Amino acid sequence: MPVQDLREWIDRIQEMGELTRIEGADANLELGGLVDLYQWDMENPALLFEKIKGYPDNFRLLANVLTSTPRLSLSLELPIDFTRKQIVEEWKNRLKTFQPVPPEQVEDGPVLENRQTGDDVDVTQFPAPFWHSEDGGKYPGTGNIVIMKDPDTGWVNAGTYRVQVHDAKTLGIMISPGKHGRMIREKYWAKGQACPSPCRSATTRCCCCLAASR
Repeated sequence: MPVQDLREWIDRIQEMGELTRIEGADANLELGGLVDLYQWDMENPALLFEKIKGYPDNFRLLANVLTSTPRLSLSLELPIDFTRKQIVEEWKNRLKTFQPVPPEQVEDGPVLENRQTGDDVDVTQFPAPFWHSEDGGKYPGTGNIVIMKDPDTGWVNAGTYRVQVHDAKTLGIMISPGKHGRMIREKYWAKGQACPSPCRSATTRCCCCLAASR
């Protein structure tokens, strides 16, 4: 049965014995250290951090989402007992007939239930970890999805770029030279225009770090 949303996915992997819940971790280095320890070896459980120090209890953080073959299989709607070889073979076969699902614009939906605009925006409310001791700050976006539109062609790019919190209303984004997101951004700047809000990290679905509000 396909998973409908992140909350169901969490429930399913817990039933599979693929989830470890951790309460009271500190987002300053401690959380990142635990994530690193658990991702060194494939097949370790995913981590769900709850009651994170200094943040409301209803803000949770999910990490190491896809570091086991059963969780990969669940996410790809494959039998959870598939081997790594079977996953690769099945995915190669699927790509031969892959058809993108066309987007549908809607006026409401679960993704719009919790949002802030204007003066209400405060990205510091999210438990963005200070992952490593030599990082420049807190990063809510690591394996996130950043969506940008080319100003000349209208082509839409979805890329993974690191996002850092600077203050309540400011996020910085790191895009290495040669990446499509950077090329798009520089096109806007060359025209004397601001690149329109490419970062979606405050509400993003990340593959390695998901901020999941209950």
